[in-house]
Amino acid sequence: MKRLIRLFTLFFSSAILLAIANSCGTSTMVTGTWQKPAVTETYDNIMVTALVPTTSSRSAIERSMVANLREEGTDASQSIDVIPPRLIEEEDKKREIQNTIIRDGFDGVLTITLIDEDTETRYVRGSGMYRPYPYYGFYGNFWGYYDYWYPRFYEPGYYVENKVYYMETNLYDAQTEDLVWSAQSETYDPIDLESFADGFSEEIVEELDEQGLIP
Repeated sequence: MKRLIRLFTLFFSSAILLAIANSCGTSTMVTGTWQKPAVTETYDNIMVTALVPTTSSRSAIERSMVANLREEGTDASQSIDVIPPRLIEEEDKKREIQNTIIRDGFDGVLTITLIDEDTETRYVRGSGMYRPYPYYGFYGNFWGYYDYWYPRFYEPGYYVENKVYYMETNLYDAQTEDLVWSAQSETYDPIDLESFADGFSEEIVEELDEQGLIP
């Protein structure tokens, strides 16, 4: 009996690990956050600016983040029409933009930066489709369960490559320009730009809400 319990434990643990590995394909995970001590303000009007390689990526990420912030009751706007793509050393232009941000009532500026990207190689085990008991499923008895899972872990598998995007998101106070909150995150193998932007934005807005930084 003890041996049977150990076998079931092994199979259940393997099943859980496989599910986690497969679910990581399109998920965003916040890996670390920092918050300025003793912050009591909430930011209810945020300008969003994405520092990413292409204008199309910037537009998609800013648009998705704005939509998710608004769903949570926070006013937000894209910066793409206010901050030009190649604003680097133009100090006069920077001061003009800062004045515009204050004049238009923004109390926070959220920056989103692609800090790195990488490719990870992951081994995918072979998957058997043996279902000996269609009416009861493979949980019907021990050997039904065994015969379902055994091929998944012992048949020849294959390798797949997954893209990983490392992002940094910062919230600045619009008046003081001080950093209020920062987060780093990893996004695994998004299907496309839109799915990346949506999943990433949802995760970041949830973090901001949990920290009490937005209404």
